[in-house]
Amino acid sequence: MAVLNEKKKEKVSLGPDDKLSAHFRRKEFNCRCGRCSPAVVDGQIIKWLEAIRKKISLQRAKDTKITITSGKRCKKHNKKIGGHSKSKHVPDEKGEVKAVDFKIAELSGSDLENIARSVGVKAVGVASTWVHIDTRVDRDRRWEY
Repeated sequence: MAVLNEKKKEKVSLGPDDKLSAHFRRKEFNCRCGRCSPAVVDGQIIKWLEAIRKKISLQRAKDTKITITSGKRCKKHNKKIGGHSKSKHVPDEKGEVKAVDFKIAELSGSDLENIARSVGVKAVGVASTWVHIDTRVDRDRRWEY
């Protein structure tokens, strides 16, 4: 798949193994349906994930892996799994995903929420062992799964 690089006005190829940052690859965020184009993830999500990973790695004094449990969802897959009709996992009009669900071994959803909020995340959905974060920043939001 190719997308337009707005800054240079040229097409950029997107592959599943593209690095989005030092610790995350595009394929981690792809739709689980297995048929969709590669995910394009909002840069703020990646920045928050890197900040969360760094903070926990420092606390644990060892490198810590974040497991992405849900990134991009096509409309069909989102409906199949019972996702909200206006889910931030479904790409917006620019084709960007504005949400991610993730977990970190040995941390509860509440622990993850606290760490996410400490790096500036305002919208957090909390489950027992994972969290959802998205790019809404107008006010603090919290819900449970």
